Amino acid sequence: MEPSSSKQPRFEGVRTLGHGSGKSLVQLVVDHLHSNQHVVIKYIPRGEPVNFYKYVLREILNHQQLSLYRHPHIVQFHEVILTPRYLGLVMEHIDGLDLQSYLTKQGGTLSEEVARFLFQQLTITMEFIHKKGKVNRNIKLENVLVVESGPLPLIKLYDFGLSKDKYEDSAPHSQIGTALFTAPEVFLNVQGHAYEGEAVDVWACGVVLYMLLFGTHPFIAESDASFTPPEQMVRLIENTVKGLLQIPSGSENKLSVDLLRRILVPNPKQRYGIKEIMTHPWFQENLPPGALDLNASCAAINYMAARQTPETIKLLVTTAMQSVGPDGNLLPLKAATTMDWLDDDFPLTPS
Repeated sequence: MEPSSSKQPRFEGVRTLGHGSGKSLVQLVVDHLHSNQHVVIKYIPRGEPVNFYKYVLREILNHQQLSLYRHPHIVQFHEVILTPRYLGLVMEHIDGLDLQSYLTKQGGTLSEEVARFLFQQLTITMEFIHKKGKVNRNIKLENVLVVESGPLPLIKLYDFGLSKDKYEDSAPHSQIGTALFTAPEVFLNVQGHAYEGEAVDVWACGVVLYMLLFGTHPFIAESDASFTPPEQMVRLIENTVKGLLQIPSGSENKLSVDLLRRILVPNPKQRYGIKEIMTHPWFQENLPPGALDLNASCAAINYMAARQTPETIKLLVTTAMQSVGPDGNLLPLKAATTMDWLDDDFPLTPS
């Protein structure tokens, strides 16, 4: 670990929170250099194939840039550290559950009041991210943190592993993400054409809302349960591409369903955008005063001081491409993998 000015190590482990994608490890630690505050460190192994770190660098830089505005619904990114075995991403610690766990804890569905409040926060946060030139491309229940700090829960976004910057990166064009939350145009994009990342994010937010309200997936029918998992995946893709939205009996005339029908539209050009969602009557109901001014307020503040420059981060990530051998010397770089053809994107995952 990185030493502090005293003999005491800077970071003191508390417990392991889980494992991320690949071989990454997520731990809760105490940062003795910053008022003994609890932080989360995502440890990514050093010495992976070199092209892997392009994705890591993009995740870090996008998350850091968004964190500078101190948006209340985005987990703060602090800095990058380097150990002999790992590259560490140090982030704000949020004492809460991911949205999937929260939904399960609540019995599998939420009331319209709670679901709407969570969706309002998610939509407003996505508007902020998009206005800053970023797209997330991996919105799903597991990537939204929920904090139960009052009568209604608050959310925080923390995962930017598939994010892109429209000004710094190539346009989105690959089949990536999590299949349950993937938009039809991504499934259909076998030729690698560019698509609108903002519309893909909106689709995923619509799937999240549906699952909060009804506890099932909008494009999985009850009859699909009799199929094998591979067959269910095929059915999911077919139903999604065809727009076969499953409306629970008795819900056809609800305003929430009207909104879902406008979001979960296969053609992205006909799909509601963030602005249309935010003016819909169901979204507007019980909207907290000043909620729509939040993003402008965050954007207007001066940048907070980043702990590291982008150049420092790039140097640390580049160094992490080489692992340290038993003798303390750097080992040779691992060659790029066949994932290069994806042009900086990860392939779709089932769930």
